[in-house]
Amino acid sequence: SVPRVICENLSRHCGNLRWRVVQCPHDPACVYLVNEGHSALLDTHGGACKVWNNGGLPVDRLVEQNTSAHAGNVRWRLRACPHQARTHYIINERHCAFLDTHGRGVWVWSNGGRDEDTVVAESTSPHA
Repeated sequence: SVPRVICENLSRHCGNLRWRVVQCPHDPACVYLVNEGHSALLDTHGGACKVWNNGGLPVDRLVEQNTSAHAGNVRWRLRACPHQARTHYIINERHCAFLDTHGRGVWVWSNGGRDEDTVVAESTSPHA
């Protein structure tokens, strides 16, 4: 089970599995998703996702200075899922795209640019 894997992972890389949610001081609707193992923010340029740290800055300074035209690449919104209790959609602020995976790799997806409300309303399949 997932909780068991998390509890039993005591390796030096255990932080790679752990993410911290940090409120965005620049936009109250957004958060930063911080990977504990790398002290880096989840980042996308509209396709694949990666972690980014701007040369190794402390996370608090990285968040404080995240005000460029590209700031939305690392800002995310958490939207409660109306179809399943205790689950959320993770939506990239700049690209208005949903965090997605098919089991390998992670990227953002927007279903051809459809609006967020429509995507959520129609996300009822077993693959949603």
